[in-house]
Amino acid sequence: MPTRSGASIPERKTEALELAQRDSCEFIVVDCLGQLALFKALGGQLREAADFAQTAVGISARRGWEENPAVGSAHLALTIVHFNRSEADEASASLERAALATHRSQTRITHCLTELFRALLIARHEIAEGVRVAH
Repeated sequence: MPTRSGASIPERKTEALELAQRDSCEFIVVDCLGQLALFKALGGQLREAADFAQTAVGISARRGWEENPAVGSAHLALTIVHFNRSEADEASASLERAALATHRSQTRITHCLTELFRALLIARHEIAEGVRVAH
């Protein structure tokens, strides 16, 4: 999706990430990585999403920012990655970390995606339980 300048959103985020890394602005790096991870995860590029997200989570952990909204997008991206890989336990754990990080956030899309994947994980669990009971 192009912006007014003609660059796509991922291109603009990548440019912002490069500038933040150059200037050692780790908080902005975490935010850019998390948003890129979420964008990639929603686009089905799971390997890239996981790489961006894990880097953001690692920086956040070193800095004590685990509950900061900036890392929430990275945890949400990992939720999507694990969900798509049928890794329910990992998806649930990432979702809880995303919810913890974003509970103070004002970003509606993050809240909506968090609740959407919470519902999807519950539905997947109920379906799996129903299959086990049927056998």
